[in-house]
Amino acid sequence: MKKNNKKGFTLTEMIVVIAIIGILAGVLIPTITGYIKKARLSNDQQVAASMTDEIERYCIEHNINQNKLCGIDVRTILIAKDYNMVPSAKEWSYFYNESTREVEVIKFKDLSAQTGGAYDDLTEIIKGYYLVGKGKTDIEVLVSELVLGRYDYYTNNTSIVAEYSDYEDMLEDYSYDNTIYINSGSVLNGSLDSTYSNIVFCELVSFIPNLTINKAVLKNNYKVENANFLFAVEGNGNLAEIVGIRSVKKVNLVSFNSHVTAQDPNNTITNFDLKINLDSSSSLDEIGAAGGYLKESEIYSIIFTVGEDINESTSLLLDFGVDSEVDKLKGIWKMSVLFMGADGVVGYKEVYFER
Repeated sequence: MKKNNKKGFTLTEMIVVIAIIGILAGVLIPTITGYIKKARLSNDQQVAASMTDEIERYCIEHNINQNKLCGIDVRTILIAKDYNMVPSAKEWSYFYNESTREVEVIKFKDLSAQTGGAYDDLTEIIKGYYLVGKGKTDIEVLVSELVLGRYDYYTNNTSIVAEYSDYEDMLEDYSYDNTIYINSGSVLNGSLDSTYSNIVFCELVSFIPNLTINKAVLKNNYKVENANFLFAVEGNGNLAEIVGIRSVKKVNLVSFNSHVTAQDPNNTITNFDLKINLDSSSSLDEIGAAGGYLKESEIYSIIFTVGEDINESTSLLLDFGVDSEVDKLKGIWKMSVLFMGADGVVGYKEVYFER
């Protein structure tokens, strides 16, 4: 019978091995974790550098004064350019440095070293540094809510800003009830039946088509807290004049008419081609040849197509109005169709009809 000479580890040997593994883990895990954090930080810094280049390029292409950009302006440009603004760790985020005009990666623990002061932007949690990161930390979520006009999120979560004393003071004094919030061409806060001191353009508002705000509702010392629209439709309303203190690229819509065609897909509208070309200045002979203007019920069956030479539009805005009170008495109305792409207006068409 063969003798079994195999021996297992003794308890002492097992304890020694476990101790060695523990020591190695204690040394290696922090080192590996440190390397991972450094790699993530390096990656985010590269993304920040790319963001900086994109902002500069965008301002040059669209003739925008970069010195007048605020945090919401920067966020809007980066979102429109499909940047992922979520940092890879909760320890830091993306900030736009007002003085250097660069996007930087800054650790939240280092923000306290910055000096405070008078803040005038909802993203400016530290003076001169606009938070553009869209991570999951409490402060990033709060800023993302504020730039969409949701001030009630702050009133329900006031403790979030406890460590940012100057920012907290600004929000506590923030005159929300006296602020006009504008989001994608509409006014968020009611009927404008009071007197307002501030105008805030929410995140991603890059144009102001057919939107009128009467100066009578604004105090003499009103302030545009941010004006992140990059295009203003020329000749529609007086908002462009009101916010003219900021850099705006005005767009003449007439130049976009040729890029948009209107079609009657079901071929049910008589003399459609003639009717679609009528406007308020059309002669009686032209109106007679077309058999009159389009009917209001007919315009909803029209399909619009943006020309192939224009990037595909992402949204469509409709506005109804009249060219003059005389046209209103005649029952001749105008439907303005505005096509928006990532870089602003890409198409425009006016359709006149009987109402």
